[in-house]
Amino acid sequence: MTNLTGIPAPKVPGMWPLVSELVTKALDRSNGAKNADDVLMALMRRDMQLWMADDDERGVRAICVTEVINHPQRRACFIYLVAGIERDEWLDHEKGLSAWAREQGCGFMETYARVGWKRVLKDWTPTAVVLHKEL
Repeated sequence: MTNLTGIPAPKVPGMWPLVSELVTKALDRSNGAKNADDVLMALMRRDMQLWMADDDERGVRAICVTEVINHPQRRACFIYLVAGIERDEWLDHEKGLSAWAREQGCGFMETYARVGWKRVLKDWTPTAVVLHKEL
């Protein structure tokens, strides 16, 4: 069984060697707007939050980076990236992230994800399609 741990900003530099490869892996599937160093700096500034699903015997199984966004009318918890191995072991931690987001005053959660996540996140509603064009 994995544990979900929110990593406080002062501890991020010490944990970075354990999670940087997974952050880079997740960013490899993004549009190149941020690199791992950008994410590290945002985590250290407390602009983003690092979450880790780990197992005492097997170590880090997954990571998640969130960002609390203050929209004019509502606060949201944006899941910026997720990466890991053996998804069935840690996917249920989304409920813990949702509870944390509610505690932060967030009224909803959102993410940009590959199409396949629609099948996995059954209680999430697709509300838009993100289109991307390189210039």
